[in-house]
Amino acid sequence: MFRLLFYFLSFIFVFAFHQILKILLSSFTPHLFLLQVVYFALFYSSRISMIYGFIVGIIIDIFSITPIGLQSFVFVLISYIVGKLEEKIEKTNIFTQVIISLFASILYIACHYFFVKILPSIETRSLLIGEYFSILTTSAVAPLFFKLLHWWDRVITQILYSKY
Repeated sequence: MFRLLFYFLSFIFVFAFHQILKILLSSFTPHLFLLQVVYFALFYSSRISMIYGFIVGIIIDIFSITPIGLQSFVFVLISYIVGKLEEKIEKTNIFTQVIISLFASILYIACHYFFVKILPSIETRSLLIGEYFSILTTSAVAPLFFKLLHWWDRVITQILYSKY
């Protein structure tokens, strides 16, 4: 029960942080939900990350113009791949975090544009310059964001499991 509350509070935390960055950075905003899914796949388990990514993806799809299930599919795919890599990499290394986040960002954008091409009813557009920068900003902020999520995890765990 406490873990579900932790994931819900984490979603709210990342959503609020994402909205602030969206106001400040406009189209150069990093994909924070993608980073959160990658963080859960690296530091928890790929199964938890896949479930979380599926639920967050459905929520994002409901409030966006993308087809229902597209974000969920992409987040689950990225969770699975990162979860398989998790055993083979040094996940606390900053360089590794940047590379994994870069890979996840490129895969995220590639999947979106692949589905845009096979589903003609979705808006068709070319890759905007802001999306190229969002790949770079997502990768660049990954280590700092992972530290922030690690701090958030400790704070919420301490609050949820403390005895009054």
